[in-house]
Amino acid sequence: MSASETVRRVLFGRALTAEEASSERITPVEGLSALSLDALTSVAYGPEAILLVLAGAGEVTRVVSHGGGGQRAARAQGILSRM
Repeated sequence: MSASETVRRVLFGRALTAEEASSERITPVEGLSALSLDALTSVAYGPEAILLVLAGAGEVTRVVSHGGGGQRAARAQGILSRM
């Protein structure tokens, strides 16, 4: 047994037999209910992320367009780099 096989066995355990695997299957209704919740939560964070990026870009534009000086422009660029 190679080192990678040993690590895989320790992390994931032994492979299931065909009989064991058949009892682990889920129905399409069960799968849909589990995966649709994941999609809904992912969609919920999209508008927040977009708003955060647009707010940062707006701040940079405001500082640059008003000639805010090097220190304010550097601060605004720092805000964008953390996004």
